[in-house]
Amino acid sequence: MSSKKDAAKKVAVVAAKRFTLDKVVAYQHKGIRNLPELLSLYPNYGLGFKVFYKNDKDKSYYYIDKVNPINNRHADFYGLHYTNNGVAGNRIEKIKNTLKKGIWNFSITPGIFVTDNGVEYDIKKTEELIEKKKLFLESRLKALGEPTKGKLIREEEKRKKAEAAAAGKKKK
Repeated sequence: MSSKKDAAKKVAVVAAKRFTLDKVVAYQHKGIRNLPELLSLYPNYGLGFKVFYKNDKDKSYYYIDKVNPINNRHADFYGLHYTNNGVAGNRIEKIKNTLKKGIWNFSITPGIFVTDNGVEYDIKKTEELIEKKKLFLESRLKALGEPTKGKLIREEEKRKKAEAAAAGKKKK
């Protein structure tokens, strides 16, 4: 009986961990990738994302405004360049060195993205849905734990009564 309970807990806990925002957003492919390979899994190749060099001391970054995808490993990215002082230029410029591997990182800016087939994808709403699901799974885990505890207590009481009855019969 306890093995079923443990199995149910493992399934619920794994499901709760699987759907956190970090797991949804994190790119989990092993290896060193260039910028098009990193962003090819997201809607519109990361249109609206903030991209930056991993080891940039100036903390400058780009907001992707236009993407020309060639395939999953090659794409042209255009965006506004920002520095610590604000916008570096008033025009959208081509982002250089996008094909160099291992130098890029990105963060998702909350907003609505429209995919090529017209589906709207809202990251804030997705975060909220993930949190709701996580809370639901935690409450379900608690609900699974409560009845089994009650059942175990009832079984323990029945066993004690049976032992007491057996001991009473032996005395007579």
